Amino acid sequence: MIKLSFIIPFYNGGKYISECLDSLFTQDIPETEYEVIVVDDCSTQTSDLKLVEEYSKRHLSLRIIHNERNLRCGGSRNHGLREAVGEYIWFVDQDDYIQSDCLNYILSLCQAKKLDILYFDYRDVSDDRSINQKRNVVSVKSEVKSGLDYIKEDCNGDFWHSGYDTNVWHAVYRRQFMFENKIFSPEVSYCEDMIVAQHAIIVAKKIMAIPNDYYCYRYNPASVFHTEVGVKGRPMFDASIYAGSEIIKLSELIPSSYKDLQHIVRSGGVYRLNSFTKSILKAKSKERKTFLEMVTKYADVVTCAQSYLTPINKWIITHPKYVCLWPHIIYAYIKICKK
Repeated sequence: MIKLSFIIPFYNGGKYISECLDSLFTQDIPETEYEVIVVDDCSTQTSDLKLVEEYSKRHLSLRIIHNERNLRCGGSRNHGLREAVGEYIWFVDQDDYIQSDCLNYILSLCQAKKLDILYFDYRDVSDDRSINQKRNVVSVKSEVKSGLDYIKEDCNGDFWHSGYDTNVWHAVYRRQFMFENKIFSPEVSYCEDMIVAQHAIIVAKKIMAIPNDYYCYRYNPASVFHTEVGVKGRPMFDASIYAGSEIIKLSELIPSSYKDLQHIVRSGGVYRLNSFTKSILKAKSKERKTFLEMVTKYADVVTCAQSYLTPINKWIITHPKYVCLWPHIIYAYIKICKK
């Protein structure tokens, strides 16, 4: 029986993939009890992919699957999830790694407690080890409880702070739980982790959190997450209108008995939905045009979100011509109105 499936979205990741894979194969359970799925997202560097192929020759539990088109990180995770056979899933990024000899404890805990999700802490690391510190997202071991009760009781009732983090890689998820609740990543360029993590914790019946820092997150300035959102039209749309709309939808899954949590999630969604104002007006003409094209392409998403947009943002998305011609005048007008 395969207890765990690692899923690694891979795109031209030759620089760090060896360290990542080595960490997955330095564990305290037999390799026959877990699998490693590397999802090739149409890599253009053949030498990087050959490096992974060499690992697959030495480790029979590693397999490479290929996307027919570029699906980004979220779509690649979905592809891997559909191919996985493990009882539990651990999403790992290609430039990160995990601590050695941690799987036995993680899986024993998951199976003994029949968990939907097990959260654990992580470390920030850098190439030169100048950054190597525990994040302390999880400070103490929790009892087994529902996701909403965990947020309410262990995180001060706040989805956005204190003991909860919306990255999917410092947790393992029960595979069947993901399918039963249709928890899949959107194929977007930004904030896909946030949407998946929020969805999962809202519907989870049995979760647990432990303070062990099993995941090592590498700060990589070249990654999408560390680029300025306002510079790119597509990430700007994904991080604001798309992500905000999805989070507002997720708030509707929260029962009325958790009214305060429902309000917090919805408010967070509305804030994110409206976060594009400055970015769109200060962006370069090409990126502004891309953003407005995305508004047209995802008209159904925008329509559903209309009632949550601020007056100025409603005006921006319904008057693209003026936004493209006179962005600086509009931005100056907004600043004057706020004084």
